[in-house]
Amino acid sequence: MVYAPLLERTLGSLGSFAARNASSAFVAASLGGSNTHADVFKPLVDREAFDAHAKIVVDGVDFRPTTDSSCFFDALEGSSTATAVMFVFITGCVLGAIPQYLKLIILGTSEGLSLTSLALMNMSNVCATLNVFILHFEQIRRCASGREGYEYERCQSSLLTLYYTVIYTLLWMPLYPLAAHFCKDKKAVYFGRVMTERRAAWYGLIAHAVPCVCVALPVVRMLFGSSCFEFETYAVYLGVCNAVFEATRYLPQLFESIYSSGSGAMSYMRLVLSIGGGLGATVQKAVMNESISTWGPPLIGHSLECAIFVVNFYNDLRTKRSRRGEGDFGLGRGKKEADGLLPTDGDDDVGDADDADQKRKAAALERAERRGNGDDDESMSGDSEDWIANMPDGSFREKSEHVWESMCTNPNFCGALVKYL
Repeated sequence: MVYAPLLERTLGSLGSFAARNASSAFVAASLGGSNTHADVFKPLVDREAFDAHAKIVVDGVDFRPTTDSSCFFDALEGSSTATAVMFVFITGCVLGAIPQYLKLIILGTSEGLSLTSLALMNMSNVCATLNVFILHFEQIRRCASGREGYEYERCQSSLLTLYYTVIYTLLWMPLYPLAAHFCKDKKAVYFGRVMTERRAAWYGLIAHAVPCVCVALPVVRMLFGSSCFEFETYAVYLGVCNAVFEATRYLPQLFESIYSSGSGAMSYMRLVLSIGGGLGATVQKAVMNESISTWGPPLIGHSLECAIFVVNFYNDLRTKRSRRGEGDFGLGRGKKEADGLLPTDGDDDVGDADDADQKRKAAALERAERRGNGDDDESMSGDSEDWIANMPDGSFREKSEHVWESMCTNPNFCGALVKYL
């Protein structure tokens, strides 16, 4: 806003009281009739008062702390408790990411993970990071310049939400390309074109990375002299987009979990720690008087994570019970087959049977006995490797001995353990 015309009007009307009142009314009307600004311009009856007001208004933006704005100005009081609590939540999210990456790498497959959900998560995290960065930009600028009242401890307490959001975004962003790398080469039709799942996943990476870069470009201008107030409305729009992505990003994963036979590459540890740390951080944001656009969307997302955990646990439990039932059925069938092939009293009269037929019966008898004893390599190899599924139902000592024996003798001990993380 250019103040020269306003200054000339005000100085030209100092001769009479009526002219001064008219000038004050014009200024208030020029600012849209806001009651706040009208009250500010009432005392502008001399040049000193006008200059004093001009010092707190720059380019039409009121920098006073009483301004009704979502931007953060004042630094919070240094609180070691708040810092420690947020550190615990950040640690929980980091620890939750480690099992997810390990499970995906060791299993070597992304089955059970929804790439659509991962793409929406990246877009949601980018919008959330930009939203928090814009709203806290005035605090960041004052802390960086070392102004009075913005000491190190107070700045750290004020920017805890920004730290958490940035770390969370950077932590989960590499998960999509890693999952795309472990996609199958099976071909399918995507948008009318036949391509492998892996190629479609890489196309999906480009499709959601471009919008993320585009929404971040306007914020770069803030680093070259702009303020939070110029982008405050944009921050609100980003918060709305974040709310939409946060509310929908877990829906594809929920559908994937419902229609799959188990958790697959989805980590239980990730869900537990993400729910615990995320909900705690969300409550902490609300306590620190953050905008609802900052803490509202994560609340919806973590609620959907709870639903995904329940669905995956139910599917895995049902699959485990069905496998045990099939194992018991196969064991009984193997014993019956072995008993049926054993020689009977009438077999003594068939000594002149064909040698090939005798060999066939002997081989079938051996296979049946092995199946009945649970020693068939083809059917039992997977179960013998999964030492957790073969955990005995006895005492704690028996279970501990089973774990120790599996640790020492089973080469797939870690692989089976990661499947349950």
